[in-house]
Amino acid sequence: MGGEQPNILPGYRLKIWDGTCLAATEHRLKPIRSYAAKALPGKALVVLDPTLQLVIDVFPCEDPYTQERALLYRVIERVEANDVWVGDRNFCTANFLTSLASKNAYFVIRQHGSLSWEPRSELKAMGKRSPGELFEQKVEIRYGDKVLSCRRVVLKLFKPTRNGDTLIAFLTNLPTGDAGPALVAQLYKDLWGIETLFFTVTENFNGEINTLAYPKAALFSYCMAIIAYNILATLRAALGSVHGVGKIEAGLSDFYLVNEIQATEA
Repeated sequence: MGGEQPNILPGYRLKIWDGTCLAATEHRLKPIRSYAAKALPGKALVVLDPTLQLVIDVFPCEDPYTQERALLYRVIERVEANDVWVGDRNFCTANFLTSLASKNAYFVIRQHGSLSWEPRSELKAMGKRSPGELFEQKVEIRYGDKVLSCRRVVLKLFKPTRNGDTLIAFLTNLPTGDAGPALVAQLYKDLWGIETLFFTVTENFNGEINTLAYPKAALFSYCMAIIAYNILATLRAALGSVHGVGKIEAGLSDFYLVNEIQATEA
């Protein structure tokens, strides 16, 4: 329809992803009624195509207390050539990064402090850009007998984050000619778009129902809410193709649009 978002990295398919834990449920299951804390019914890794603004994959897990990294093997099975996976530092493991590269896919992932890497060049200043100064260097990551050469982009912030961080580092294997340091930082910044998705699914579509204590039921309900979100995204794209994507992004409220449709259907 022509209502998609601009692709800031032509020739690649961007995939923004993050994990979410479903909210704690009521004490509806007899085994947990004697505990003060409410039980978490599950978690999910959600993959968003930022150009289409559609959720294109979900990896549900019935064990909400498992580490998200334990689900990475399922993600690798869905990786395709020319994908660019944009994620937070929780997914920054040597195994995952080398596995992506072996499938001719790419990544922009915030560096985790526990990741081992070896510098292959000094940090080089690449200019100032709000909200900080950019630097870049070549590094190597090893996993078993695999050696991955990639770039480490460092953003030294003018102002600390609310967590007190003054430096943010990203790892990427994208070619410099296709994605310079500023674009790498921008790609990571776009990761926050998935937080808007989580909010819409939870608040506007009631994706986390606190009476659904059984994991299968809670995850099914959450995925149905994601389908509703995709319908909403398609509607926004249709409106954007007529009135302009920028105008719809700036002026159309998901809350009021969903509320209007729900009231009409009711």
